[in-house]
Amino acid sequence: MLKILLLAAVLFAVYYFFFRTKPIKEVKRPHVTPETMDDMVPCAKCGTYVTLDDAYISGGRYFCSTHCIGA
Repeated sequence: MLKILLLAAVLFAVYYFFFRTKPIKEVKRPHVTPETMDDMVPCAKCGTYVTLDDAYISGGRYFCSTHCIGA
């Protein structure tokens, strides 16, 4: 009887250490921030936001395209 209990304990230990489901670890990703944030300005005509570098300036106002300047 003792041999059966010992064998059952060994089998349980083998199962427990090798075949149990392991908890899923949450993967932490490093927080990535953009190196530079471009300033966005709204078009005076249509309201579309464009970067300050891409905006057209006319009369002190920002426009998204030459179409909006002429309209």
